[in-house]
Amino acid sequence: MAPMTLTRVPLSWVVAIVLTLVSAGLFFFFYLENESEYTDSMAAVDIPILTEKRWNVPLEVPSEPKLKMEITPLLISETSVAEPSNESEDVPEKEEIPLINELKKKTIDDALEFSPEADKQKKQLSIKNTSTRYEACLEKTKTGLLLPRKAQNGLRPFDVYQSNIMPTHDSTYLTIVISELGLEASLVDQILEDFPKTISCAFLPLGELIQNQHDSLRQKDYETLLMIPMEPMDYPLSDPGPHTLLTNQRAMSNQINLHQILSSLTGYMGVMPYMGSRFGRVKGDFIPILKEIDERGLAYFEPRFMRSETSKWKPNNLPYLKGEFDILRGQSVKNIKAILKTIGYVLGKKKNAVVLTVQADAVSLRVIKKWMETELPKSVILVPLSVQIMEQKCVHYEEELYGDTKPSKKEKSHGAD
Repeated sequence: MAPMTLTRVPLSWVVAIVLTLVSAGLFFFFYLENESEYTDSMAAVDIPILTEKRWNVPLEVPSEPKLKMEITPLLISETSVAEPSNESEDVPEKEEIPLINELKKKTIDDALEFSPEADKQKKQLSIKNTSTRYEACLEKTKTGLLLPRKAQNGLRPFDVYQSNIMPTHDSTYLTIVISELGLEASLVDQILEDFPKTISCAFLPLGELIQNQHDSLRQKDYETLLMIPMEPMDYPLSDPGPHTLLTNQRAMSNQINLHQILSSLTGYMGVMPYMGSRFGRVKGDFIPILKEIDERGLAYFEPRFMRSETSKWKPNNLPYLKGEFDILRGQSVKNIKAILKTIGYVLGKKKNAVVLTVQADAVSLRVIKKWMETELPKSVILVPLSVQIMEQKCVHYEEELYGDTKPSKKEKSHGAD
């Protein structure tokens, strides 16, 4: 019998077979070792794993990102966090829209949107804003200025910041506008102590120096105005101050100055001139200013001593009123009493509505306070300027209104220009 001969197997085949066996062994080893990680990864992509031992193990699903809402001024908002839940929840029905008289913390915009009766109920329900910053009526310029403007829903600063006082229509009205405030903080304290919130107050554009004084009045619901420096007849001998609006000036320059002035405060319902006897008579310079005041939703009040053509040149929809009487800074007590006596006569005998402008000083305020307490006719009620603007009851008394004695030239130089 011939001996068996072995066929020689190439070395490369042996190596291939060994590598195959090793690879298969490693595959099964790692498969069994990492089975749990494999099934978890499958669960993460929402493919059901039917392994019984895994079925009751809760899956860790990444939670939704937390939702945060900013709390903005004058709006009711809450910080809510979305928690993961495996239970289905019913979507809640929309809450019933509240009546306007229940909107204690809503903005004026909300009130007008939620209730169709808002315009009718507005005055009675006192939804006007007594704060100094109603964001919907503010415009921030590229240079960082905050300017008054009409809100998107049509509300004007004149609507928002006017007083809540609504007198009866059969009353005789007296309005007192105390102007040129801001230089002495003690005068604001005197007003808060001695005068009701039915008077109106006008501030010089002194920026941050007057914001605190202004806010102390607005928090008590006093109406406020901002004074706009305008060129007087004897300019520059009489200089109203920085950013004065000038005649024969490029329109863009006056607009830039106007914006600087309007940004001095927030929370005022209108403006009035500071000096301005020349500027108010130059049509080409004055009309663009009146148009912008109207476009920004402000009222314009003008004291009697400023001679201008405002009534002819103003836009038709501009809330406007002209004063009838002036008490200038530095007038004697005798002259102040004579003017007040004339006002009493006009109110008591002719049943006219009257607007008195007072350039603020301590003496004038003391005399006026005493007159109101002792001599003002009982049939007369004190109303804010906005009431007179809206009702236009004033009848101008065209005689010289300095009473029995006119002020001296020295006294006039303190106020009228």
